[in-house]
Formats: sequence, C-alpha cells, structure tokens
Amino acid sequence: MEIKNLLFSIYDTLFDFISRNKLVVTVFIALTVCLYFYHRQQQEISSYRSLLNAPEVDDIIIFDTAKRSQHLYEPAFQVLQVTALSDDHIEVKAGAFTYRTMRNITRDIRVSMLMTDRYFKPQKQTLEKSKLLDLLDNETIMSVYRPVGIHVLGGVVRPRFKKPKPLYNGPNISAQNQDAIRAYHREEFEAARQGFADTAKSGNPWGQYNYATMLRDGEGGVKDIPAAIHWLQLSAKQGNHKAKAALDTLCKTHHCQTTNN
Repeated sequence: MEIKNLLFSIYDTLFDFISRNKLVVTVFIALTVCLYFYHRQQQEISSYRSLLNAPEVDDIIIFDTAKRSQHLYEPAFQVLQVTALSDDHIEVKAGAFTYRTMRNITRDIRVSMLMTDRYFKPQKQTLEKSKLLDLLDNETIMSVYRPVGIHVLGGVVRPRFKKPKPLYNGPNISAQNQDAIRAYHREEFEAARQGFADTAKSGNPWGQYNYATMLRDGEGGVKDIPAAIHWLQLSAKQGNHKAKAALDTLCKTHHCQTTNN
C-alpha cells in the first residue's frame, strides 16, 4: 500500500511540474530528439568515411548526380557498385536509373533490383580514391554500404558464389598406358607388357599396377613375383587402392619386403 501511494505521489509531482513548465519540457524533448538524430547522423558519416578509406569490390555507393549539374538543383540519386580496385582509383558500374528520394533507392535494393540484367549500364566509370572523402563532404556521395554476405539492406546485391567443385582425383590418365591397354585387349601381350613397363617406369601408378599384374600372371613374358610386388608397392604408395588390394592378397602367399624406391 505504501509503495502504491509513493508511486501516485511521484506521478502527481511530475504532472504538476510538467503543467507548470510546459515550455521547458517541450524544449528539452525537442533538444533530446535533435541530439539523438545528430549523433546518429555523425555515426553514419563516420561509417561511410571508414568504408571509403578502404573500399572493396561490390560496395554500394549512393551518388547524387545532380551535384555535378550546372542547372537548378533537383535530386537525382544513382546507385554505383564497385567492380574493381587499383592503387589510385576505383572502377564502378552505374545504375541506369535515377531517383528523387532515398526511400525509392532503399526499396529497389531491398527487392534485389540490382541483380536484374539491365539495372546497371554496361559502361564502367572510374573515381579517384583521393577524392572520395571530398565527394562525401560535399554530399555528392550520400551513403555507402558494404554487403554482408550477398546482402545490403536485406536485398541481394551480388551473386551467390557456388562452392567450386573439387579437382578430379580419379586415375592418372596416361596416353601410353591407354595404348598398352588397347594392345592387351587385342591380345598383343608382349607389346602391352612393354607399354605398361615404360609407363610404370615413368611413375604412373596405373601403369605400375598393370605392369605388376602381368608380371604376377606371367602374361607377355616370364612370371616375376618379386618384381610384381615391387611395382604394386610403388603404385599403392601413390594411393592406388587396386594395387593395395592386390598387394595384400599377394603378400598372404609370398614374402613382401618393404621397398624404399
């Protein structure tokens, strides 16, 4: 009960103070609102300056083209997007449209209009890095945005980057090895064996595997198990799973000595 009475007492005191000092309270509220928006504007300008000091590809710059006109001023805002950087300049593509209000630009960015085919002009422009802050100070540059991921203000402003496919990790194709395979299929075993031998000596893991199997089975020449084991070991060391499986099988019935070659 005491707390309730205290709250009512505070309320009555405040109401009485405001009633007697309406002008003072109104001025105080107005000043507070003005200071809030001024502080917010200064924070935005500071952010823009930071972005312009270190521009990046895909940054969005809102540019007032009317500031460069000699005619009576009428806002003509345009969207620029950074496409390339050099030590002294930035290259930008300019939107094909101009806007009377910033609200219309914000709307188009939010609905991803910048990603449509004909939004930007095909011609590129260059701006000097050293003059970007001057353009901001004289309000030719109105605002600057940096994409977060692919978005600015909730709209898409650059394409999604597809994850690159991994490089092909399959068999190490060798023309010489392929020729030897064709000879083998024609039952020209001596020629095939010689082709596989040459491929094996060049370091090709599949040539080593194929040569080893012909040595193991005595195809195209004499059977040579120690040599077959040697070439299977070399092929397996290069990641040839077939060679490893064949080596495991062969080592169950024959002595396999580790090779360092």
